[in-house]
Amino acid sequence: MWAGTLAFGPVDIPVRLGPATRPRELAFRQVHAADGGRITLRRTCTACGADVPYADVAKAYQRPDGDLVPVTDEELASLPLEASRRIDVLCFTSPGAIDPLLVSRSYFLTPDPARDLAHGAAAAQATQATQAYSLFHAALERTGRIAVASITLRQREARATVWPRGSALVLQTLLTPDEIADPGLSAPGNGAGPPGNGPGPGQQATEQATQQADQQPGLAQLTQQIAVMTRDFDPAAHHDGYRDQLEALIQRK
Repeated sequence: MWAGTLAFGPVDIPVRLGPATRPRELAFRQVHAADGGRITLRRTCTACGADVPYADVAKAYQRPDGDLVPVTDEELASLPLEASRRIDVLCFTSPGAIDPLLVSRSYFLTPDPARDLAHGAAAAQATQATQAYSLFHAALERTGRIAVASITLRQREARATVWPRGSALVLQTLLTPDEIADPGLSAPGNGAGPPGNGPGPGQQATEQATQQADQQPGLAQLTQQIAVMTRDFDPAAHHDGYRDQLEALIQRK
């Protein structure tokens, strides 16, 4: 669904995102109570009254005064952040520093050596991409840290966490603090969530896995770099640069 690059220091790892969850909700159809016939939804233009096929449906931003500003798919694709296709690692932190309420969506982040081959890279380079992924995975397990990254996805720039689960990495996008509703209650505590919250299963390496990881070239340097970049996580420091670009585009029009 999404292919790009996981960037950490001088290392660029080709990766792809895939859904990590499969909701099993029961879906219902709207029907006419009298005869059981299905209810259809029609796209009707309020200006001319015509039924509009999906191919003719465009996007527009509605200003506070009610006026609509049309925005084309080409204009959205031209915004630099959306086109970057990069997951930039910003720092590392402990799993307990992330409030569970901030988690928005979960994805599996897997290596994508086939994309290197499709662009003419040698098979050895594709293998190196997989090895770099495995090394990053091992370093996170060894240090017990999670990566805090920036990603532009679904027309918004978001913070995300990256952490190991089994043999794969999981990427979870995060909400901003202003997207968390106020329960309207006075309660003790600092609201940081239960102690020890975070990725949980699969994060800590077993003794055997640690011994194997110690033999990987470059692991010591990578874990040292993680230690240097480890800091407290501040969700309020997030700034949605993509939204700024989108608002600037609308203002120009």
